[in-house]
Amino acid sequence: LRFRIDSLDNQICSLLRQRFELALMTKKYKSNVIDEQRELVVLNRAKNFGDEIGIIYETIINECRKKQL
Repeated sequence: LRFRIDSLDNQICSLLRQRFELALMTKKYKSNVIDEQRELVVLNRAKNFGDEIGIIYETIINECRKKQL
């Protein structure tokens, strides 16, 4: 079980890194990168997987925002 958890953690970290890089790239192509409506859609989709996933996604969105400012 630990091996599977470690493997999942590595995948999650890799995907998060990619997401942050894309958020940073968005800054280069858009003048207004904050799209609250889009963020709400993403957050609601995450909450469909469970409240705890929604909480985690709130943090992800906030951290991506920081990279875009």
